[in-house]
Amino acid sequence: MEVAKRKTGFSKKRLNRWVSFRALLFLTIGNLLSLSCSRENSETALLSNLLTSMARDNRLIVTGDYQPFMPGTLAGEANTNVSRYWNYRVRLREQFMTYGVADGDCIPVERIVSYFPGSSESSRAGYWGDATIKLGWYIGILATEIFMLRNPSLYGGFGDQTDLNNATKELYCSLIALERLDRFGEQRMWEVHPVSLNKLIGSEGYEWPDSPGFFVRDDVGAESGRALGFDFMQSDRVMAFDLNEPSESIRPAGQHNKEMSQDQVIHVLMGLSLVKRLVPGDIQYNGVGLKRYSQNQARKIMDWVSRGNEWLIKEPVTPKIQHFGPIPWFDPWHPADWDDLDVVQRGGDARPFSRGFVYADRFINDRTLPEPLLFDQVWHFLQSSAPAFQPIAQLNNSPADNLHMIMNLAAVGDGWGATTNHSLRQLASYEGFTLYPILNYVLHYSPGNLHPDLSRDARHILESAPYAGPEVGPDRPPALIAGWGSENRFIREAAQQNQPGDPYKEVKFNGLDYMLLHNLLYIAQPQFFASVQHFPRTPIPELPAPNWPVPPATEIPPLGYTSFGTPRGINIGRIDEAMQVDIFLNYTDPDGDTQKVFVGHDMPDVGYIEQDGSKFIFTGPIYGATTHRTSFNILLQDEQGLLNTINVPLEWPGKINHPPDVGAVTYLERIVVGGHVMGFPAWGTAEWNMTVYVVDKDDFPPSAGDFLVVGMENLLAYKTSMHTVKIITVWSILEPHGRGTVTIRGFDRFGSYQDKTFEVVW
Repeated sequence: MEVAKRKTGFSKKRLNRWVSFRALLFLTIGNLLSLSCSRENSETALLSNLLTSMARDNRLIVTGDYQPFMPGTLAGEANTNVSRYWNYRVRLREQFMTYGVADGDCIPVERIVSYFPGSSESSRAGYWGDATIKLGWYIGILATEIFMLRNPSLYGGFGDQTDLNNATKELYCSLIALERLDRFGEQRMWEVHPVSLNKLIGSEGYEWPDSPGFFVRDDVGAESGRALGFDFMQSDRVMAFDLNEPSESIRPAGQHNKEMSQDQVIHVLMGLSLVKRLVPGDIQYNGVGLKRYSQNQARKIMDWVSRGNEWLIKEPVTPKIQHFGPIPWFDPWHPADWDDLDVVQRGGDARPFSRGFVYADRFINDRTLPEPLLFDQVWHFLQSSAPAFQPIAQLNNSPADNLHMIMNLAAVGDGWGATTNHSLRQLASYEGFTLYPILNYVLHYSPGNLHPDLSRDARHILESAPYAGPEVGPDRPPALIAGWGSENRFIREAAQQNQPGDPYKEVKFNGLDYMLLHNLLYIAQPQFFASVQHFPRTPIPELPAPNWPVPPATEIPPLGYTSFGTPRGINIGRIDEAMQVDIFLNYTDPDGDTQKVFVGHDMPDVGYIEQDGSKFIFTGPIYGATTHRTSFNILLQDEQGLLNTINVPLEWPGKINHPPDVGAVTYLERIVVGGHVMGFPAWGTAEWNMTVYVVDKDDFPPSAGDFLVVGMENLLAYKTSMHTVKIITVWSILEPHGRGTVTIRGFDRFGSYQDKTFEVVW
């Protein structure tokens, strides 16, 4: 077992004529659809851009564990099924997947075709068709696998910590792939749009904005095909009939091949619903909570499908071509121009199944979307009995296509209440779609009581699967196919499930149908699982985070704005000491539940904030400046962690606090004789009374301030009352006259002060 980075180059093989003709036919049709408006040399420039955007030096390929034959030491049904399951899983990793966060990574190949195997003209091709359906199943397999690996008491020997780590990495990788198809889907559509080919005025350099919820079916380019060793490939993005000569062979697929449709949405929701049900909320990778991440994806998708309560899936890259006289110019689409968008050309009308979508979304996202009332009865009509499905199931002469969509939606949303599982069991018999009633049971019921007919049928299906993996081709008669002759036996009609294939090609399918049924059965009926023999598997290397934000920056953070009440003064005593104003916040979460938005704030550098819900009370000083300015930030954070900061600037008039005026009046109060000489007074003291006036002229009317004696010279002075100072001077017969000073500090209650010195002469 080894983990290798397979280089993109390999020995050149010439394709046989039949394959070249067939691929060329596809390319011609695709070009007619997507390039009909191109002008001379525009296609060459487009292909150059495509090749540049898809260039990658290498891809992560996991190899070494797969084995085509069952080990001879296995015994028992569970042992056999589990061994086959893990062989399918490592086969998927080694032959059908590349890992990473680049275009095409973690999107399973639908089928691998070997033309003329064993001959000198042999060649291998990879086909990615309806890739988001496969991605939804892959996500569901990983969710169920994680559940089983985290419950070893029920599933002893199923796997170890390496398997759990691998599954966690793969679930992260698959959810990244789903977001990538959403986040950059508009650009993938734009790559081949006639507007870009014709370089209309206004189109050069234009990049479509992301429309959260709209996704494309895949972003697989030629590099993915080279990494997996294919000679040619086809996806819903590009076709390449010789991967050795990309400049000559790569052609973009038609624009409408890429569009999402309701069948893609339904199967993606199935996978995301299993994550919601079975994956604990504490499982993270690269700092991303995988359960919440998957719910975010489901919510965006359903917001797009149900937008405007129209239930019409639209593609957001519909160009608006205006004309100024004879000159056409491109008027870029803006998210507000919903009415100008076209409905996708395949599977765009979701109205007949809108009730089923509402129930599925309610289960995954814990909310209830509105639905068109005119179509409400369609779903209720389907609820009455299984035979009632027949008119709907045969719409457009494709009963299996409609049947798997109806059954899947009903299973995920428990769409007919208590009768859902019974109706699904009846429907399963039409095309052998046994998986969907078991899916419904796992999502909505406690394990251990699955209907015995479902248990019997599922166990028989698992037992019939080939150990080496499902494939058709030479030397494989229908008896050996046993229903595994299509890319998914729970989507294709019974006739396709048993197709033997062609004698000139060998077709390998990815086996997602077996793997999901295997896990669902053992989760529904854990008593069927006996402790099994464990075989160690190689760990998948750590996966990088993409170079774009996770969670997705395309989501709109909470939006908000503020309004102000009337400023008011706070009265203390006779003057306004502070200004106070109410600030009202209006906010919404356009992508989620406004009630779950966290509202907080920081503090301004002047004043302080008090918060009462969405009301903020600011209190700031009056004195200190003629004009006060400050600001603070209101913080809005939604349940997905997206943060919006609203800066609130504040400005209000103030006042300068002037020092108080200080004055004093001094008069002699009495003279005290201390001694006599020859009958005459010889020495003593003089006592003076000083009345002090401190006036705070900033008050209206002016008010008295307090004071302190802060200095004295050649005398003694001390404060005797709020307004008076006692002064004592000394005299003698030899020095009857003198001079001294008293320094008074007058101050107001705001802390401003003034010192003034008064002279006393005697």
